[in-house]
Amino acid sequence: MAESATKQVFLIDSNSFIAPFRSYYPMAHFPGYWDWLQKIIARSTARVIISKSVYDELTSGDDELAVWVKDNLELFVYDESEDVEVWKKYREVINYVHASGCYRGAGMTNWDKLGKADPLLIAVAAVKGWKIVTFERSAGHVSPQNPMTKEPKIPDVAKVFGVVCVTLYSLEDEFSLKL
Repeated sequence: MAESATKQVFLIDSNSFIAPFRSYYPMAHFPGYWDWLQKIIARSTARVIISKSVYDELTSGDDELAVWVKDNLELFVYDESEDVEVWKKYREVINYVHASGCYRGAGMTNWDKLGKADPLLIAVAAVKGWKIVTFERSAGHVSPQNPMTKEPKIPDVAKVFGVVCVTLYSLEDEFSLKL
């Protein structure tokens, strides 16, 4: 039997805010979407989480999305910076990306930047048993014989660590978005 929405925990990737903001649900045309999103994050039973690394990415600019995130989500941020288990897992994620032979070049080294949200999301989700909500898709068959020179994709690395990734559309279905 599937876990109910009240027991699952969803950790939202930056692109699950950025893509709707830029393409699907512009704030000027779909304020109800943004109200709905804020409400499911604010409800403790919904268990939709924004990590500090994602919050920091989203609020680093000064656009309408950065302002909305600051105004609506600051109180609901999970701060992974003090979680020793997350940082141990983060080191495992980074070591995997380097040692697997599946990733080469600038894309791989981009994940080494402290504060990069993608490996931190995977580490948090792996330690906590949470799902990641992302629009990223698997790169397909990545192997040492077929390495990526672009940045690793969250679903590919997450799978190695037993983390489930779902799309924002799955979250919208799970929590009955109606506009």
